[in-house]
Amino acid sequence: MSLTHIAVAVAVMATTSVASSSALAKKFDGRWTFVLTTEVGKCEPAISGAFVVKADDIAPDADSPLKADGAVEPSGAMWVRFSAGDDQYRAQGRLSASGGSGAWSSGSRYCGGKWRATRAR
Repeated sequence: MSLTHIAVAVAVMATTSVASSSALAKKFDGRWTFVLTTEVGKCEPAISGAFVVKADDIAPDADSPLKADGAVEPSGAMWVRFSAGDDQYRAQGRLSASGGSGAWSSGSRYCGGKWRATRAR
């Protein structure tokens, strides 16, 4: 095999790999609504909001009372920090094509529980 053939093969493999990761990253793109349900502590029984996923980043939704900052891995594993004023919440879990769930806690409010998310249509 010539050096030219090897260079072309490497370029094709690299392009395929980048395209595959890009497609996986977009798998979770869109607006998501969520509910944090309190199981421990004295936070509100349920805290609702929304976030936006673009590529692998989690960002705040304009209509949500909570600001969001986090990331989603291609596997769906995710983490996010929510904040509202001085209140801070941390959540981790997993997203699928249409929903997600996990655990959350707040060191500033001394509470925690479970969360569920649904991809908005």
